[in-house]
Amino acid sequence: MLLGTKIKIGVIVTLIGIIGFLGWRYESAIRTTAQQAYQITQQLQHIDDMSNRIDEIKELQETNKRLMEEYVQHTREITAEYKGIREDLEIIIEQNEEAKEWADSKTPDSILKTLPPEMIEIIEREIGDDNE
Repeated sequence: MLLGTKIKIGVIVTLIGIIGFLGWRYESAIRTTAQQAYQITQQLQHIDDMSNRIDEIKELQETNKRLMEEYVQHTREITAEYKGIREDLEIIIEQNEEAKEWADSKTPDSILKTLPPEMIEIIEREIGDDNE
């Protein structure tokens, strides 16, 4: 009878040990699952943030494209206007002797000071720098 009791106690202790081990493993699995769920949540938030940033970048690209098209169009208009003015000036210079003399002389400093640097560069490139 004593041997049967020892076996029962051994079985009970073993079962308690197995249950404890399984409980420990279950708790560890729950903790790991919770950590992974948290990481997945963070990654999903990061993906959502990146998606929003991509949308913002696309909007900025569209704005940039529109502004560049406006810039190109504006540059074309200015270039066409400049060519028209230049042609008109050439006609005036050809037809008016006083304008022809003035055009062949040094550009007065008082006029040069009023021009933007880009225009001075164009003048120097087109007719040479006679103002040195």
